[in-house]
Amino acid sequence: TVRNLDKDVLITAFYARGTAEEGMIRDLLAEYKRHSDRLDFKLVDPMRDPVTTRAMNISTVGTIVVQCDNSRQDVARDAMFDIPDPYGPPDAKPKFTGEQSITSAILNVTSGIKRLVTFVKGHGEASISGYQPRDTAGLHELLARENYDVDEITLLENYIDPRTSVLAIIAPQQDYLDNEIDKLRSYIQGNHGHILIALDPGKTLEKLEKL
Repeated sequence: TVRNLDKDVLITAFYARGTAEEGMIRDLLAEYKRHSDRLDFKLVDPMRDPVTTRAMNISTVGTIVVQCDNSRQDVARDAMFDIPDPYGPPDAKPKFTGEQSITSAILNVTSGIKRLVTFVKGHGEASISGYQPRDTAGLHELLARENYDVDEITLLENYIDPRTSVLAIIAPQQDYLDNEIDKLRSYIQGNHGHILIALDPGKTLEKLEKL
């Protein structure tokens, strides 16, 4: 993957200096760099360099940011390491499992393709911008970190973007109208699109369930 890079890739790893994890990450990224002049990396200690940490919107130590042009994907710490049980042996070290995660992120940001997830609103659905217990702003942020575009539409006012990889209907409170159901069917059949419908437990929406 790295030998075949035709675009510049920058990897920034936010790890505390001198830790076992930081050493493992440094060794891996140095190995990546040996295979291509188009890849560069830097390690940032969030405690020593809070300015860079804030500027890159990093809230969790152990995040790795993979960038190419305007594309960015964040790789979380739990995707990089199998963290020992805190109640296990005191000398247990984290097991490194992250080469696949970084390689996948490199492929994602260099592909030039950003997948689109579109959420439907207008029927009391969970909001992708709200932080109430039933809302999904956290999911929105996760998708953005994973290099997805995210959109939100009302079916009565908007057409479904044909670039949409997944159309998500999360916890609607009212059933859909006939012309909205027709739009959903057209998206599924015409675009060979994927639709995710998540209903609250015990909630019955007849038209939507027959889709």
